[in-house]
Amino acid sequence: MNYVKKTILVTSADSNIAELLRINFTQNGYKVIVAYDGESAYKKIIEQNPGLVIIDILIQKMNILISYLKAKDEREDRSVPILVVIGDSEMKQLFNKTKVPVWVNKPFDAEVVLKKVKEIFSCD
Repeated sequence: MNYVKKTILVTSADSNIAELLRINFTQNGYKVIVAYDGESAYKKIIEQNPGLVIIDILIQKMNILISYLKAKDEREDRSVPILVVIGDSEMKQLFNKTKVPVWVNKPFDAEVVLKKVKEIFSCD
């Protein structure tokens, strides 16, 4: 199963952040899917096969990181990239120690996030 390369799933409980990213990515030629909780993000990763998942790590409901890992494990190709948006200093320390390759701090500049997205897609 191949993922849809130019499709980005934005996951954020904050509709303002989700909308800012959706507009920015859409204007730059990407198809954007939005999920506001971990449960719907999980379903969209499985059903719509995005090329990239952007996670607002403070998302509500089902833990989004667990949802991402579960969905990634259930996909045949298991290769969906991730970009994490972090707003909490403890989470920043955690991600400094993990092997999540790409993450940005809140507050963020939309152009910085777009640059990271382009870098991720250019590696494919």
